[in-house]
Amino acid sequence: MAATGSTLGLALAFGLGLAASGRVLAQDAPDCAGLVASLTAIDGYEAMIPPSGPDQGWCVLDGATLRSRLPGWPNLSAERLRVRPSATEVEVELTGLRITPRLGDRDVDDRVRAILRLQSLDLRLRAVHDPASGVLTLTEAMVELSGGTRLRLEAEIRGAAGLSWTALGQGAVTRAAVDWRNDGRLLRPVMELAGEALTGAQDGAAVDAAREALAGLVAALPEAALDKAARKALDALVAALPQGRGRLSLGMTSPDGIGAARIAVAALTGDPLGEKALAAVLEGATITADWQPGLAP
Repeated sequence: MAATGSTLGLALAFGLGLAASGRVLAQDAPDCAGLVASLTAIDGYEAMIPPSGPDQGWCVLDGATLRSRLPGWPNLSAERLRVRPSATEVEVELTGLRITPRLGDRDVDDRVRAILRLQSLDLRLRAVHDPASGVLTLTEAMVELSGGTRLRLEAEIRGAAGLSWTALGQGAVTRAAVDWRNDGRLLRPVMELAGEALTGAQDGAAVDAAREALAGLVAALPEAALDKAARKALDALVAALPQGRGRLSLGMTSPDGIGAARIAVAALTGDPLGEKALAAVLEGATITADWQPGLAP
């Protein structure tokens, strides 16, 4: 599972191309050289980015590639990667991202290889920050895999001082909406890996263990945050996994916002996904959920 998690994190970092300081996103004019520098500075990777200047405010990084120097970390390449940053807004267009384990790398599980072999990833993102109110709005963030899985996220973060990672960490999520379409093929190997990590079980027993863990998470959600219809929808989704094709619409509102402080307190309980911790994180929040099975992704 470490390889799966690191792969996802690298894909997002590659797509966004953000420097840790946020300086690339805090410019009135595109700082394309800074964006290239941030990709070049990723530890354990050699960046190869074809030279190209800005185009109507966009930094053009088409054909960018990151080659791994570390076991277990994959190579990444994008057919098209364009970023349009400004002081208050950032847009990202990424198509044809391929995540490829290094040839002969035995640190990558064969099931992870199978997931990645025929999949490419497209990503679109637009985030707008209002300095007057301190609200950052994620108006569109969509990740789509060539196999059919698609995830779309919208969110509102209050108290964000800007568009950098540090500024985002200071904010609190007051509204979020997720739309997920499951292709019915991707999750079985993922659940096998998760079940093995949780219990050491194999194959079908590992899938059952992962499903049981997800069911326990749904059961631990506080009644005050989740009505019966939403809980029933989540229960139906979990029961349908891993093969169940369909569409999940998930929403969350929190008048006070859910930020790093709440999550840190929950982490200190020793059981961050238990009832007590989740009740603290979701205090005052409302969750809605709708699961529609059988829809073509």
